[in-house]
Amino acid sequence: MRQSLVTTRSLGSRGLRVAATETFKDVPTFWSRWCHQAFICPTNGCAETDFASLEQVLERTHARVLITSSNANVELIRQHRKQLEKRVGIALAQDPALGIALHKERTLEVASQLGLHIPQAVTITSESEVAAAVHEIGLPAVINRESRKAGIPAHLNQDLSTNLISDGMVHGLPD
Repeated sequence: MRQSLVTTRSLGSRGLRVAATETFKDVPTFWSRWCHQAFICPTNGCAETDFASLEQVLERTHARVLITSSNANVELIRQHRKQLEKRVGIALAQDPALGIALHKERTLEVASQLGLHIPQAVTITSESEVAAAVHEIGLPAVINRESRKAGIPAHLNQDLSTNLISDGMVHGLPD
């Protein structure tokens, strides 16, 4: 949600009209003075319903560019990219670059090949593994989900990015 708000402020402050969508109301982006239109598109988990909602928003707004700030929507856009590109520009990398960016192991592999520093990381598959992972790599740490699909692992990184885990924010960690 923070990415949406920042993007809306940045584009709106440059004189561009911004419309935003979300699956529920009361998101900070909708409250921004730079958000000219807000659309609530409830999802039932069906990609076709989600796509139909997106098409309705594009029809009503006559948007020229589609920007997603959620990995959850990337797959929907990927599946319907050719159809969407007939009516709107998509601010999203093409495959195979997009595929690499969406998968942590592949991204880290490319970064390593380029000689970039890679923070120590541990892949976890359940909440019960968090304490052991934090014990292994230490704090501060960040949890990044690779995908919202069930069964896809998360990665615990020793990093100073957002979603910081501190001693007071996670219960049951070893001292």
